[in-house]
Amino acid sequence: MNSRRLLSETRRTFLATKVQRQQPSQILIVDVTSPSWTDTCSVLSEALENILCLACSLTGPCRVPLLSLYVVQNQQECLLPFTQVRENFGRIQACISELRSLPREGCFPKAGNGVIQAVQDGLQQFKQYCRHIAAGGSTNTSVEITILTCQSSKEIVKQLEKKLKDVDLVNLRRIQVTEVLKRDFLEPEDVEQCMPAEEPTNNVCLKCDLQERLLDPSLLSGSVDGAMRAADLNSPCQMAAWPATMLYKLRVVKALKSEGVCESVLYGLPFIIKPTSCWQLDWDELETNQHSFHVLCHSLLKRQWMLLAKREPQDPGANWNIMVHSYYVIVPSDSASLLIKAIAIRELLLPSTFPALLAEHPERVQGPIESALNSLEVEVAYNPLHLKSNLYKYLKSMLYKPLPRQQVQPRDQRPERHQPKQHSSRAKATVAPLLMAPSPVQAFRPAAGRRDGCEHSLSPREYEEFLQ
Repeated sequence: MNSRRLLSETRRTFLATKVQRQQPSQILIVDVTSPSWTDTCSVLSEALENILCLACSLTGPCRVPLLSLYVVQNQQECLLPFTQVRENFGRIQACISELRSLPREGCFPKAGNGVIQAVQDGLQQFKQYCRHIAAGGSTNTSVEITILTCQSSKEIVKQLEKKLKDVDLVNLRRIQVTEVLKRDFLEPEDVEQCMPAEEPTNNVCLKCDLQERLLDPSLLSGSVDGAMRAADLNSPCQMAAWPATMLYKLRVVKALKSEGVCESVLYGLPFIIKPTSCWQLDWDELETNQHSFHVLCHSLLKRQWMLLAKREPQDPGANWNIMVHSYYVIVPSDSASLLIKAIAIRELLLPSTFPALLAEHPERVQGPIESALNSLEVEVAYNPLHLKSNLYKYLKSMLYKPLPRQQVQPRDQRPERHQPKQHSSRAKATVAPLLMAPSPVQAFRPAAGRRDGCEHSLSPREYEEFLQ
């Protein structure tokens, strides 16, 4: 977007007095009075539909609990009153379809105070909703407002500061005004267009085995990390969880400079890639594959490259299914192995801005920080064997279940284990006794006299007398 501003007055006054742990409700105001609505309508509607279908599908804490949508034409209109996002995608999709069907000729006059009126109506609607849910014990009492407009964002901010002076804003967390320009909605270049249209002639196919590097804590009983993680389609865990006999294919789409990959876009547990040792391949093929693998590792280290790979579907002919394309980054090492990790794709990337790092800092701040860092012990390399987290003790405490008190008897009341109750002078065995195997020393000795009943084999005569 061309301009994204937060009201300075909102940051000081509009914040609620008590920070809520729950995510705030959202009010979206779309201004369609600009002549450029013809160009922005379809892209904006698709973007809203995509992000809201993602919000409806996420497990864990709800990112967008409540949503209300206003459209500003010659007057404001509420297309969607406050609605829970989860499990309501059908209703949200119908609202977006109505937004998409609005006239695109820009025949609406300038909104004027229509945006301001929509803000006021949205705040009033939220107060009524809060009074309604207060009876049910809910505590979600904060709201954020996002305005999408083709008007000047500076003018909208001035009008808001003027009109909202006397309005109760205790529930308002922030207002964000986004100025939409026509050039912002040009279709982005598809990633696939950057790839060669024809298959390269110098294809190299390496056969590799995937090996786990770390245990996934979320797979342990009791959920050690305190959160349950849903199955991730882009995680290498999904590949490792497949049967060992199933083959899957990663196609390298391009090379990446090592210094150009940010750690923040890598996620999931790492896996190790090694040259295969499959017994079904002949020796010459195994040897050639291993040499090629080592050359690849060496060349990647020399060039300081990583590889961006795409997982290909197992059944390319199943065109009726929508496949999720998973991407991975392959990192070389000097240990004759490769590391593979899932890498973020466009749909999973959250918007964020990072300010530039300052080159100079005040001495009163830099001095204590440098002193604290100088006092730390420095390790040349990290060794995970030096750190323990009490995981075993935790799992034992989770798995240990003491017997109920009524099942625990005092020692003097327990039945004797080694004194079977006999009703006659001679006991009969119900199961034939096992013949004891002679020790290695006895195997080379002549038969000796009887020492003990449990140290020698029974003769046939003794066995018959025992049964009688």
